[in-house]
Amino acid sequence: MTLEGKKIACGAKSVRKALESRRASSLWLARDASEGVVAPLRDLAVSQSVPVDETKTMRELGRAASIEIGSAAVALLK
Repeated sequence: MTLEGKKIACGAKSVRKALESRRASSLWLARDASEGVVAPLRDLAVSQSVPVDETKTMRELGRAASIEIGSAAVALLK
């Protein structure tokens, strides 16, 4: 999975803001992230009919977003 060259929001805080402003078109949540972090994001995405993928790890999401650390959440922006 690569998101290079695409507009994304990376990290729980940025993803939450993207979802709240209805700019997210799809969402990836790390399967190894804390449920307390990803559950509110999942709920918000589902309420907006934004597709959610929970098959990647934090490390995989960080790499896909081209950052050096893991990420609990990444959203593709409209």
